[in-house]
Amino acid sequence: MLALLTGNAGGILAAEAGRLLVEILSAGIVSNAGAAAMLAFTRPLSLQRGLMVFFALVALGLGAALLFPDFALTPLGG
Repeated sequence: MLALLTGNAGGILAAEAGRLLVEILSAGIVSNAGAAAMLAFTRPLSLQRGLMVFFALVALGLGAALLFPDFALTPLGG
């Protein structure tokens, strides 16, 4: 978990500098899509369904950032 947080922090710093780190996005996609898949293939409880949808949406958002890097690097409110 600490490794993921460290990588994410590096990705945020790079994005603030106008660079998109494909490696960090790829790791996030694999991590979140894997979590969603694991939750999908276990007996889903109501909480698990919610978490599955959350992790799947995060993975899709990261995939969108890979496909549209200029949009992903646009500052919020700017």
